Amino acid sequence: MISHLADVPFFRDELAALHAAEWRHLYADWDAQTALAEFLNHKADGSLPATLILHEGMELVGSVSVVFGDCPARLDLDPWLASLYVVPQKRGLGHGLELVRAAIELAAAAGAKRLHVFTESAEKLFQRCGFEILERTMLQDVPITVLARLLPQPESLRKKLSKSSRALRPDLPNKLDAGKALWFDGAMNKILVPMLALIALTGTSLAEPAQVLKEKSETALRHLYRTNPGAQAIGEKSLAVLVFPEIYKAGFIFGAQRGDGVLFKDGAVAGYFNTTAASYGLQAGIQKFSYALFFMDENSLNYLKKSDGFELGAAPSLVVADTGFANSISTTTTHKGIYVFFFSQQGLMAGIGIQGTKITKFTPSE
Repeated sequence: MISHLADVPFFRDELAALHAAEWRHLYADWDAQTALAEFLNHKADGSLPATLILHEGMELVGSVSVVFGDCPARLDLDPWLASLYVVPQKRGLGHGLELVRAAIELAAAAGAKRLHVFTESAEKLFQRCGFEILERTMLQDVPITVLARLLPQPESLRKKLSKSSRALRPDLPNKLDAGKALWFDGAMNKILVPMLALIALTGTSLAEPAQVLKEKSETALRHLYRTNPGAQAIGEKSLAVLVFPEIYKAGFIFGAQRGDGVLFKDGAVAGYFNTTAASYGLQAGIQKFSYALFFMDENSLNYLKKSDGFELGAAPSLVVADTGFANSISTTTTHKGIYVFFFSQQGLMAGIGIQGTKITKFTPSE
C-alpha cells in the first residue's frame, strides 16, 4: 500500500540512509541526517513538500517525493518529483510506475500546474507517464535529463464554484450575516474543488492507451495478491479476472464514480472494460480505490461477455469478499460465480459498494 511518510514515521531513518547512499554524488553535503531533517517537514495534509511510501506491512518497498528546489541546475522550476526509489529486491515489478503515478496525483491535488523531474537513466520510465524532455544538462559533473509534464487543472470548473454554491443557497445572504455566508462559500470550496480535481484526473485516466492500462492493471493485481492471500487463492482457481486499477469516486449529495480496467484470461488480455456508478444520499468527499472481479466458471464469464452493459449488482452468484474472507476459503466455496475484492482505498468517503455499478466493454487507443 502507499502511505504518507508522515503517517508511517518509523520508516524515516531507514529511508534517509537509503536516499543518502543513492544520491550523495549529486548533492554537496548530502547525508542521512540532512535527508531525515527534510522528511520531518513533509506532511500528510495534501500540501507540499510530501513523501509517499510504498510498503507491504512493515516492509519498505519504495518511495517518491514531491518537493521544491530539487535540481540546483534549474532553480527556476518547481515543484519536482524527487527521490524515486525502489529497494533492489523489489525492482522490475512495476513499483516505480506505481510511485510515479501516485506522485502525479499528489502534485495535481495540491494545485500544481506542472511537475518536473530529472534523472540520470530513467527518462523512458517518466516518458511512459506523460513527461516530456526539456533539456539535457549537467549536475555535479553528472549528465542528467530534465523532464516535465502538465497536470490536469480544472480551472474552467473552478470559475463556476461561486455560482454553484450560490445556486445551492440563493437567498443565503438575506438570511445570514456576511461572516456566515463567507464560511459557507469556504466550506463549499473545500468540498467541490478537490472533487473537481479528481474528476479532472479521472478524465485524464480515460485517455490512457491500452498498454498503460494493461500495466496499471497488472500492477494492481500483483498488489492485491501480495496483500490478500484469499484473493491469490481465488485467482489461482478462476477462469478470468477483471481488474480496475483506479476508480475515482466523488460526491456531494450526488455521487459518481468512473474507471477503466482489463480482463485477463490465461495470463493474456481478453478485453477492456469501464465501470460507472451513480448514487444519491448524504455524502461529501473524494475517494480512489481499486477492485477486481474473479470469474470462477464459464456461466459467469459468459454473463460478462453477452451482457450489453454488465450490471454488477444484478450478476448471478456474486460474492463480495470482506476482510475475513481469506480464513473461509475452501475448494467447495470457490468453484462458481463471481468474487469481488475491493482494495487500495484512499480518501474520506465511506460506502464503497456494487449497487448501481455498470460495466461496459470499450476499445482503448493503442
